[in-house]
Parts: sequence; C-alpha cells; structure tokens
Amino acid sequence: MSESRTLRLSGDCGLRGIRALRDEVSVALTSAAVLEIDCTAAESIDLSFVQLVTSAARTAEGEGKRIRIINLPEAGHAAFARAGLSVPGPIA
Repeated sequence: MSESRTLRLSGDCGLRGIRALRDEVSVALTSAAVLEIDCTAAESIDLSFVQLVTSAARTAEGEGKRIRIINLPEAGHAAFARAGLSVPGPIA
C-alpha cells in the first residue's frame, strides 16, 4: 500500500456522476493510507458529493486511513455548509 494517492476529479461531481466517483474513491482507498481528493477541475459539486466524501472519510478513519480535500471550490464549501458538516481532513 502506498503512503498517499491523489484522485483528481473532473466534470460533474454531483448526482449524475456520483456512482462512478464512488467507485474511484473506493478503489483509491484500497491502495493508499492517505487519499487526497483534488477538486481543481470539478465542474459541479452538490450534496451527493458531500455524502460520498463524508462516508468515505468515516470508512477510511475506521481503517486507520485519511482523506484530504484539496482545491475545493466555493460550491463545495457551500454544499458542506448546507449539510451542516465540516470538510473532512485538512484542506489545502
């Protein structure tokens, strides 16, 4: 297992693209102790993304792993705020 891995998101990270994203996050977590999710190229983020990341962070924590969100756009911060949640992990 590698120390860390970066998953670079692009396109729709909302409801329409969440199933594929869930699979990518799941695979990435099996091979890394720290998963960085880079949202630089994410075009849309909604509450389904928040649910996925929150669930993945809890799963990762239970396995002694971490998730770190980087380059989260304002829409992502707003989605977490609407859900009443904090963005998991340190934010870069």
